[in-house]
Amino acid sequence: MVKSDNNICAGVLLINLKEFRNDNIINKMYKYMIKNNKKLYFEDQTIINGVCYKKIGILPPKFGIFNRKLNFLYKIILKIHNYS
Repeated sequence: MVKSDNNICAGVLLINLKEFRNDNIINKMYKYMIKNNKKLYFEDQTIINGVCYKKIGILPPKFGIFNRKLNFLYKIILKIHNYS
């Protein structure tokens, strides 16, 4: 997994629960929500991206995870990365 400053789309998330709890992310998310209440355009996604900025990892395409930058058909992505 590559660490990134990309924003996520909160469809499916893989979360390291130990780190999540140790970093008290729930409390940080609550505080972020209260502070930015009128700016939460995508609710959960805005909060996750705001609190977890620079901690978000992007999975390789072989896991079927896509982002806006990868606007290709799945088979083409597999071919590009030699997964086919």
